[in-house]
Amino acid sequence: MKRFRHLRQLAIWIFIIMMSLLRFACFAQNTPPQPASSQSEERLALQYFQQRDFEKSVDILKRLYKDQKKPYLYSYYFIALTELKKYDEAENIARQMQKQYPGQVTWEVDEAYAEYLAGDIKKAERHFNSLIKKSLTSQQSIIQTANAFRSRNLTNQALATYEQGREHLNDPNAFLSDIASIYEIAGDFRNAADTYIKLLLVNKQSLENIKGRLQFSMVQDIDDERATYLRQRLLSTIQKNSDNRELAELLLWFSLQQKDFTTALTQACALNARFGTDGQEILQLAKISWGNGDETTSLNALNYLVKRYSNSMIGQDANLLRTDIQYNQFVNKATVGNE
Repeated sequence: MKRFRHLRQLAIWIFIIMMSLLRFACFAQNTPPQPASSQSEERLALQYFQQRDFEKSVDILKRLYKDQKKPYLYSYYFIALTELKKYDEAENIARQMQKQYPGQVTWEVDEAYAEYLAGDIKKAERHFNSLIKKSLTSQQSIIQTANAFRSRNLTNQALATYEQGREHLNDPNAFLSDIASIYEIAGDFRNAADTYIKLLLVNKQSLENIKGRLQFSMVQDIDDERATYLRQRLLSTIQKNSDNRELAELLLWFSLQQKDFTTALTQACALNARFGTDGQEILQLAKISWGNGDETTSLNALNYLVKRYSNSMIGQDANLLRTDIQYNQFVNKATVGNE
């Protein structure tokens, strides 16, 4: 459990760094070439930063930033200052960036973040709320503000931005993918799963992306708590939305991931009966379950196909595979009997 907690903390740290760098990518194109000596100092500063020797890193970054005021340098400089608890200096450079690049919510969020880290919680909360309110002018502004919060791991503020943004846009289904991602990064699997399911109900094209996100989350499920919750939520949601093909496909996929071949067969047959699928998913399930030692489910799947598609190629393929399995069963029993 400690190992997965450490991995999640490491993932959050990497996410913050990546988001910080992405925020400034657009500025890099307009940055003039720098002297070789400056480049060498930059590399040294970043080396110290990566080694978490923030004192040495800040000494160099402070000098470089004073000369160049580049957003790229600011990103590392700001983080290093906060790591050293030099919050006043962090606030100051955030305000400098606001003057140099006006209209960018990024720097305003950083100023409020430094206030928060310094312990001035009420001031920071007022600042956060003001930024959220100011973002409610367009969908793009809402996304930019939420991303700025996310880059500093301000999960609650990012969620509040999206929630108030949905109300302002009068669209309860807006930003569902972004909200689910925030929950996922924060380790709140239940809310993430609920949001992904809600997203699938309104956007069938999101199925493959949701599979990928859930598969990643399942890697961290060491006690099956996540799997149990997701299975229950999918089953209850499908009962209320029996005509939703994507939900059924998600449960089928999830059951295969969990090697719950009995549930997978139930879903595959339901998909086949309700939506007229070609039966290939059932044949594939029969092969997978047989390969995993579940001959009973495999034969049940093949019997279904032979009966339903008796006059087609897939029915013949199913019959051949069924014969192979039954022959192997016969041989195995005979071998055991002769021992």
